[in-house]
Formats: sequence, structure tokens, C-alpha cells
Amino acid sequence: MASPFAARRHRLGTLMDKGDLAVIATSPQRRSPGPDSADPWPDFHYLTGLDHPTCGLILEKPDTGPLRERLFIPEPSASLWDGAISSDQAATAAISEISPF
Repeated sequence: MASPFAARRHRLGTLMDKGDLAVIATSPQRRSPGPDSADPWPDFHYLTGLDHPTCGLILEKPDTGPLRERLFIPEPSASLWDGAISSDQAATAAISEISPF
């Protein structure tokens, strides 16, 4: 059974046309969301379940085949300066059905 995050990404994929690409990223620092905010963290969290800075999710709707998903997470060594973050493997495991990059 797919996670709610995988189901949300699948739903977004059904709304995309063939050849479309969706890029959802987080900023280096958290900002409070508001009507004029460019901070995409609420969208990123809704689709992935993660709440980390400087991450990215790319969804690609190819001409044929299933939706392609790629998750980009900073190196764990960045936690020395930016605070604790998950490793690629831990974050990918926390989000079902996203291939690590």
C-alpha cells in the first residue's frame, strides 16, 4: 500500500501532461508562509513528508511509462553548519517509492 505522500505525488502526476516537469524545492532557511511567500516548504512537505532545508523533488511525466521521481538531499556533512538532516538513505526510506539520486 502506497504512503499518503506517494499517493499525492501520483495524483499530481495524473494532472501533468506528457513531457511536463515539476520542480519543488526548499529554501536554505525556513520562512513563515504567507500570501506573498515564495517559500515552497508546505508543498514539499505535502508531497514528501520531509521538512529539511535545501532539498528538491523533481517529477517528470515521460511520453511513455510511469511518473519519474527524484529526490535531492544535501550531504549529511552539511549538518555541521546547517543542523541535523537525514542521510539520503534514511530520507528516501521515509518516503515510499522515490528513487535516490
